[in-house]
Amino acid sequence: MFEERRSGKLKIDERPGLQAALDYMRPGDMLTVQEADRLGRNLLEALIVLDDLFSRGIAVRILEGIAAGEHTERNLLLDMALALAEDRRRDIVRKPATAWTPHEHPAIHTVLADHHATSD
Repeated sequence: MFEERRSGKLKIDERPGLQAALDYMRPGDMLTVQEADRLGRNLLEALIVLDDLFSRGIAVRILEGIAAGEHTERNLLLDMALALAEDRRRDIVRKPATAWTPHEHPAIHTVLADHHATSD
């Protein structure tokens, strides 16, 4: 059993647990991962890993997400799971790290307004 707690944002060669598991796998084996996006840091890398595994006769078991189940070849659900994960990561990166204002949070705005009214 191989376990890895490193970020999926790293290249495969920077993830020793995943690399060791991939190197160890033999035809007829099954690689189990929590979610499909754990196979690579982006869509292309994960698809390359899947293609390599399937061409070597290695199955993949996904435990969670829309692609949950056992796979012996690429399919629409696997590709969609990976594409959605990449889109989700892209949204996280694009999201501006701006500070919120009291106007975005009505409860905080109310407390601040009450404070200003009582302090006059």
